[in-house]
Amino acid sequence: MIPDPSSLFSSGAGAPSTTPRVKLAKGAPGGGGLGAGLGGGLGGLGGDLLAAAGAALGAAQADPLTDALVSLQLQLVAAPRLSSARLSFLPRADFPALANGDALNVSLSDGGTPVAVFAGTVASVSGRNGLLEVMLSGPAAALARLRRNAGYESQTFSALLNSFAGEASVTPGDIDAGPDYAFFAVDDRLSLWEWIARLARHADVPAWTDAQGRLNAHAARGQPVASFRFGETLLALDATARDPATTAARIVGEGSAGRQGAQAWAWLAKDAQGVSAGGAGGAGGAGGGSVINDGALRNLSAVAGAAAGSAPAADQVRITVPGTPALDVASLFKLENCPLGQGDGQWSAVEVRHRLAAGRGFITEVMGVPA
Repeated sequence: MIPDPSSLFSSGAGAPSTTPRVKLAKGAPGGGGLGAGLGGGLGGLGGDLLAAAGAALGAAQADPLTDALVSLQLQLVAAPRLSSARLSFLPRADFPALANGDALNVSLSDGGTPVAVFAGTVASVSGRNGLLEVMLSGPAAALARLRRNAGYESQTFSALLNSFAGEASVTPGDIDAGPDYAFFAVDDRLSLWEWIARLARHADVPAWTDAQGRLNAHAARGQPVASFRFGETLLALDATARDPATTAARIVGEGSAGRQGAQAWAWLAKDAQGVSAGGAGGAGGAGGGSVINDGALRNLSAVAGAAAGSAPAADQVRITVPGTPALDVASLFKLENCPLGQGDGQWSAVEVRHRLAAGRGFITEVMGVPA
């Protein structure tokens, strides 16, 4: 029998000894934002409800920002989407003012010391029904605001991502070397974050910003950060298997740099077959499937890499589990004891949502693809 998620975080008899914890840290000084006005007008009502919220969350932090938290939703995703956090507070008189641009770090745990899961800045602050609603945007938002018209010659995937990150003052993290580009041009029809997503598809890796705000772009690797068993810690499961032929695509490049040398990047190939490749698991060629023309790909090796990452995975799982702060984009996780074996094995997370609320506990929702 699958347990009720809310029972996993109660303090009643028979409940687990561990309780979820949350910690918020303000990284930049606030300046008389909406939070100050709402906090000063709630009086004793806020104190009573905050005491109940703090007990339900297991939060023992003695700081006004964390103690006022009522609910938290984190969405961790890869480019071109943007990771974000939504926080609800019931402020009291000592609640610090929050203004757009203030930096906040979010840490979570399933019972021990909270670990960092998100770094962002305040994107909006609003009041609703006595609550303070705060939206945080991740560091990738700075890349999403930048548009450029530029050309790059003899660059690698990692060099381009490092260059883009520098323009937005985003710290580079773990970035694979990826494919080489004899020439690559960007224009202002797409933001730099969207160009990063396109490059990441070429390299067949996700690109995302981590809990420290660094830009990463690499495939899942290492050991699973967590294992879940259906009916025990796997609270909900939706496993989908699709015919690879329906998701395959054929990528067609334009250049001759591979056969004629790097200086031939501007030459157009006479025969498209020489610079085209189908995605793994399906032809995606003349017999059916989509065809994608990508002029940035000037040789067959680059086309082959892009084809591997051009189509969504044939198999996917969506799961709900007790709060697991270790899960992030590209984290490996393992599923066991799934009905009829549908879902058993190792998966790589492509989207993670952490949800925590007073009285309802802490859960994590994950979408994964085969590792």
